[in-house]
Amino acid sequence: MPTDKNLNVNRVRKVYLEEEWECDGTVAIEEGDLLYWDTSNDTVKPASSFSWNSNIATTNGEFSVLFVGVAMGSRVVADSNEQKMLVAVDCEAVFPFTAATSGALERGGGVSTCEGSSALLNQYILNTLDGSHNIGGMAEAVVSGAIEASVHFKGAYTGAAAA
Repeated sequence: MPTDKNLNVNRVRKVYLEEEWECDGTVAIEEGDLLYWDTSNDTVKPASSFSWNSNIATTNGEFSVLFVGVAMGSRVVADSNEQKMLVAVDCEAVFPFTAATSGALERGGGVSTCEGSSALLNQYILNTLDGSHNIGGMAEAVVSGAIEASVHFKGAYTGAAAA
């Protein structure tokens, strides 16, 4: 559950709302990882820890309702003293996500997580046609093969949703 909220402006002058969430001490988190709320132990974890369910559409549908936001720092497993993670929960900022698509991403187009060998990838996005699986939308159009994508993410899962 979130414990603290901060409003910040990053170096590219984009605004994001930051919250502090409990994290799992057994899982490493990298800055920029897409995070979800693990209801089995009440902590945030990176997308790659999410349980795969038969195909990307089904898995993305389940992930999107538990999506919290983007990790704003890193945490190694050996760092047992750090049990909280700052997460950008409502943000429009430039993150170095690889766009896993052969075509351009249009402004306003939806994005979701991407598959890598029957597992979600932590820092890849995919354009989506099904709005129910979106975890964010493109803030700016990018050409095919672009590395950095400007994405507006909004975490669907909030502490109130668990009550």
